[in-house]
Amino acid sequence: MQPTRIIATALALQLITGCADVGTGPGGSDIDIDETRTAVADIVDNFFADNAGIQSLTQFQSQIAAALQPDSLAPLLSGPAPALPAHVSTGVAIPTELLGTTFEYNEQADRYEPSARSGAPPDGIRFILYEQTVLGADTTFSEIGHFDTVDKSDFATTPAVIDASFSAIVDTAAAIDYRITGEANAAVGDLQVAGVLYDATGQLDFDYTVSGSDAAGFDGTFAVASGDVTIEFGFQEQPTGVRSTEASVKVGANELLFVLIVDTNGDVQEGSGVRLDDVLVAVFSGNAATDAASISNFEGVSLTQTELLGLAETFVDMDWAYTVVERLFILGLDLIEVTFF
Repeated sequence: MQPTRIIATALALQLITGCADVGTGPGGSDIDIDETRTAVADIVDNFFADNAGIQSLTQFQSQIAAALQPDSLAPLLSGPAPALPAHVSTGVAIPTELLGTTFEYNEQADRYEPSARSGAPPDGIRFILYEQTVLGADTTFSEIGHFDTVDKSDFATTPAVIDASFSAIVDTAAAIDYRITGEANAAVGDLQVAGVLYDATGQLDFDYTVSGSDAAGFDGTFAVASGDVTIEFGFQEQPTGVRSTEASVKVGANELLFVLIVDTNGDVQEGSGVRLDDVLVAVFSGNAATDAASISNFEGVSLTQTELLGLAETFVDMDWAYTVVERLFILGLDLIEVTFF
């Protein structure tokens, strides 16, 4: 699954090259490309890029995820650290000894360590969140909030029943809330994420699902909605290695749809392109893995360079929103020691 998103991003960034200006939608479509691009950008900026909780979790994701790894836990527990297999753990991901513990970041060691601070959920753990500021040769870390994890999963069953909740508070205000539920074992999984992102004036609900197996391949969807704007991002990875991405933005009854299909070598496949209200207006071609992909008008359609730029920028913003939610999902799985893909 991960390569699908990376290739989609690489292609989108390549598409912007050489474009300029801003335009409106082509004749025959009710979609204004520039208006759509602005609507998507506003959602991404307000709820994703400007979310201090997301910024901190992005900065410290690897350190937070590493805090519960066996090597990190060994010195902290009364007994040996739990032995975790490569896929789904069969024990408790958060040892009983650590419930109610608040972890703080040790900048000298570049890791999170348990502290004597109170306030963590009694049936979970807490990580203090920081804002990192670099000024010349000096780097400072300012506390801005916390990130709580409560895991009620049952790993004694087959498949394991997953139920884990995560929340971030920044400056005493909610920034992120999400919950991962479903089932997973070493080869098959079906997981759902339901969550909320907050800004100063409101909230944005999001949903993310992923399911599949090594034998059958994987697929997933991501969706958010704000006002009359709905963003959906889907991916599929087949056992053959062929990967595809569909990203759509709907404004009222009108839809802008991106389809990207690549093979194991990164070559863009037939069927990749952009549709406005179900009319094919542009096509993707080339090789995404080598940054040799391009976007061009479909035969008989005359999108301007400014319109192609608007399409490319919209795709980039949608991919960025998906990337953030994917990172939250992966961080959650890392903390409860679940991987099935």
